[in-house]
Order: sequence, then structure tokens, then C-alpha cells
Amino acid sequence: MEKIPIGITSFSLLSMQGESKKLKSIYLVLIFLFQIPLCVKCQVKSIEEDWHAAYQSNDDSWRQAANQRIDSLRKGDIILQIELDSKHEKPLTISLEQIAHDFAFGTAIDALDYIKLESYASIVDRYFNEVVFENDLKWKQWYTQSQEVTMKAMIELHQKGKKIRGHTLLWAPILDYDRLKDVMDLETYTDKQKFIFSQLQHINQLLNVTKPYIQEWDAINHLVSIDHKNKLLLEDKYGIDLYRKVFALKEQEDLKFYVNESKVLTQRGEKFVLYFDKINQLALQGIKPDGIGFMSHFELHSLPAIPTVYQKLELFSQLGMSMKVTEFDVQYGQRGRLTTMPMHLQALQASFTKDFMRICFSHPKVSGFLFWGFWEENHWYPNAALWTSQGNLKPNGEAFLDLVYNEWWTKENKEFQDSGIHRFRGFKGTYKLMINLPSGETLFEKIFPLKDSSIEISLYIQE
Repeated sequence: MEKIPIGITSFSLLSMQGESKKLKSIYLVLIFLFQIPLCVKCQVKSIEEDWHAAYQSNDDSWRQAANQRIDSLRKGDIILQIELDSKHEKPLTISLEQIAHDFAFGTAIDALDYIKLESYASIVDRYFNEVVFENDLKWKQWYTQSQEVTMKAMIELHQKGKKIRGHTLLWAPILDYDRLKDVMDLETYTDKQKFIFSQLQHINQLLNVTKPYIQEWDAINHLVSIDHKNKLLLEDKYGIDLYRKVFALKEQEDLKFYVNESKVLTQRGEKFVLYFDKINQLALQGIKPDGIGFMSHFELHSLPAIPTVYQKLELFSQLGMSMKVTEFDVQYGQRGRLTTMPMHLQALQASFTKDFMRICFSHPKVSGFLFWGFWEENHWYPNAALWTSQGNLKPNGEAFLDLVYNEWWTKENKEFQDSGIHRFRGFKGTYKLMINLPSGETLFEKIFPLKDSSIEISLYIQE
């Protein structure tokens, strides 16, 4: 069946911020009844029925299917064809060890901490293959903090093979002047043309400076969030053409521009429909993002049911874009304040972290999963961190490591005597292959990537 564009031309849910829930519900039904293909309408209906379903750690109804998808999507076959012409002592041993994931498992970092604190940097280097600078590349911080420190951190991370996300080029909410006075004068802020020119000039300069190091950007952050003071989005004041001009600055084909938003996959999902609608509107007007970012900040007392999360991901996948969890954490206590957290709540936090990671990893359109910080000492919600200030792993950190470097990690050893074919199945990523003698001496060594459904390697081993 042909899929009909999900455009809303008369008016948008964005104009209904203050309307009643009943009116919004009616409008939502009208949208999906008359403008969306049946496959999407069914998904929306099923989500609405359990929209506020709560997380249950003992709910295993979804887990088997998720694991089957993971095996199909995230793993591949490694086929070794070995021809042995050797009088070396037998048996020989195939040692196959994964050394990196293809899937992005990342974290937000602070540039100064990464440069100055060895213990901080060692955690980043060892456990994460992608990073995003939490604040260093934001407009104000770029001009008021040390660009030299940020660039040094960026270069070091790039040299170590880390993928780097940029955060952020543009904020959709119109920010109060107090938040921008360090980067522009009042005349520029109040003059439409000068404001647009200032925005685009900054973005163009930032893209040029970071071009060698950054693979993707949050191009428009908080796409449908309204600033509590101004109550407007940039497009309301400056027009949708501002977004078009920002996307036109993307010169590299391999550079990806994402949109990003919060409160979409959460239990209440306040911005779920707004976000879906706006991304589709942009695409219909020729401003199609390369990817959809889900901030995924959760509160411990209102965690969503895992099956509902997957249903929401399924609906967004109909937009045909890559998806990424960009800012995950499970919050407890007050912002900026470390409090004593009962063990049963730490266990709940860890359980949800593990289940949410699993369901996201199981979706074919999800390409990465980033935590919004990992260290208690520098985390906007310290109780959400994975490591304590002393560098001790917390239960939610243990959950993360158990998945990424145990359950979803491949390490195989196999003895053999003669020529033949040896098959392995492993998670996609980078591998180190060695053929060893009984003494442990290595006869052959090779580093190779597993990115597709299978890879074949032929070896000829002789004296």
C-alpha cells in the first residue's frame, strides 16, 4: 500500500500547547485517520491504549523477541577457511576476540575534565566508542570558554578513533537575551536580519573548524520545545527558511544532521506527537534530517513500559531516518545535588537501564546509544551517573558494562588439527584474529572489521 505523507497543512499541534487534552486527542485521531497509512495508524492506536503504561522489571513478554532481533541485526557470520601446510606442533588454536563495537555506545563528556583528569579520560577511552561534548560546543560556551581546550580534546579523541557528535548548532526555542548576551549585542538580538546572519555565521564557522573531527551534529536541538519566557520557536519569528539555511551549510556528504528532543519516549510522552509531526513537516518542505535524536531523560518514579518504547520507535521509523538515543539517564533526586539513594532504587535504575538499552539495541533503525554523562562529580543529576566520584562502578554502570562487554561481546577460542572451514557468529565490530601454537606463540595475526551479515577470510599457514 502506498504511504501517504503525514503532512499537516492547515494548522499544527504546535499551536495547541494550551488546549485541553480532550481537544488534542480529537485532533490526534483526525490526523492519523485521514493522513497516515494503515500500518502507522495501527501502531499509534496500540500506543495510545497503553500510553501511560508503567515499567515492570519482571515483564519478560518482550525480551525473547528483542534478543532474536539483536541476533539477526547486530551479529554476523565469520567464516575462516584455513589451509594448513605446516609441521608445527598441534593442536593449533584459533583465537578470535572482539576489540570494538560497530554500534555506537557513547557518553557526554566535558573537554576540560577529559584533558586534565587521567582517571576521567581512562574511563572514556576504555568503555565508550562515541562521545558528545555536553556544553563545550554550545554557542555561549564556544566563545566564553577555552576553544583551545575543546579542540585539544577533540583532536585527541579523533586520534584514538572515537566518533564525535556535535551538540548543538541551533536551539529551536527562542532564548531570552540573558542567555545570549555573551555572544551578541541587544541590537543584533532584536533585529531579525542581523540575528539570522549572526546565527548562520557562527554555525558556518563552527562547522569549518570541527570538520575533520565531527561526524554528526544535533543541528536543531529541542525541535518542538517552547522556552518558558518567550513561548515561541525560532520558526515562529524568523520563518522555516532559517532551518533550511542551516541545513544548506552541510557541505560534507558524510556529515549527518540530527534533530533532537526530550519527553518523547518517556511515560507521559508529552512531545511524542509534536515531534513526529514537526519532523514530517520539515521533510515535506525539503528539510529532511539525517537522523532523529531521542534525549531520553527519565525520572525514576515514572518509567515507561518497555513494549511501549518499542512501539514508539516503530512509529518514528516510518519517517525513514536513522534514530539515536542521544542523552540517556535515569534521574533521582535534585538537579546538581547528590543524595543518598536507597539500594532498591539503585536496583530499579539498573534494571531499567539494561532493559531500555536492550530494546533500543534491538531496533533496526537505532544506530547509537549515548549516556548524558557518566561521572558523579560532573553530572547534571549526580545520582544518574554510572561511576561515583571515587571511580567506583554503580549498579547502573554494571548493567551497562555487562551488556556491552559481556552479553554483547564476542570472544572465541577453538583448537584444530587440519585444514578446514571454521564458522563463528559474533557482534558486528572490529576483531583480532590470531592462530597460536600450543606454546602460546602466535603464527598469524590479523585485525578485521565485521560490518555486514558475513565475512570470509582465507588463510594459508606454513612453516
